[in-house]
Amino acid sequence: MSSRNAGSFNWYLDLLLMAALSAVSSLAIYIGRYDRLNSWDLLLHPQLVLQKLLQTLQPDRLPFILGFYFFAVYEFGISDER
Repeated sequence: MSSRNAGSFNWYLDLLLMAALSAVSSLAIYIGRYDRLNSWDLLLHPQLVLQKLLQTLQPDRLPFILGFYFFAVYEFGISDER
């Protein structure tokens, strides 16, 4: 495997990781902001968090979540260029 291919693989892995973290953080921001759940609720009330998460995946809530997702991806892209 050449170093060029290894660098390309790392770039795709970085992109995949950035996309996954952006998606998770966007969902977490929505749940924290509108459903008023906190980090410790994940440990104390996991069923409630799962219920709220499943309720969050509704079409009317997607603009907010996608907005934060694209903002996070954009910010990662800018910080990566610096």
